[in-house]
Amino acid sequence: MIKFEDGSHIESGAKVYAHLQQVSYDCSTSSKISVQTGEEVETKDNLISVYPNPFKNEMTVDYTIKEEVQTSLYLINAVGKRIHTFFESNIIPIGQYKVDFTSDNLGTGVYYIVLESTNGIFTSKVINLK
Repeated sequence: MIKFEDGSHIESGAKVYAHLQQVSYDCSTSSKISVQTGEEVETKDNLISVYPNPFKNEMTVDYTIKEEVQTSLYLINAVGKRIHTFFESNIIPIGQYKVDFTSDNLGTGVYYIVLESTNGIFTSKVINLK
């Protein structure tokens, strides 16, 4: 049983989901998703890092694949419109990868790199300064 300060509690065996997001001074994000079931705790760290951030039309995306499952990597704008697809529904071997992105026609603004798989969706906020 998990007890909270306000007197409420969650019974053992219940599933608890939380999404925490930390934003650093340079606007990059580091997300962590924790899932607690009974006494076991599973944690999935953010699998994406982008640099430089902010960027001027060129950036590097580092990403980690922890399981061979269908995975997509793409860039969306602040309203969710897909701007660029790096790859779609590919089965990628476990490992660490890097992709460079260059776009002269990308406007100034906030964008998100999205790593999506059957295990979850991970994002990293990036800012383009023209």
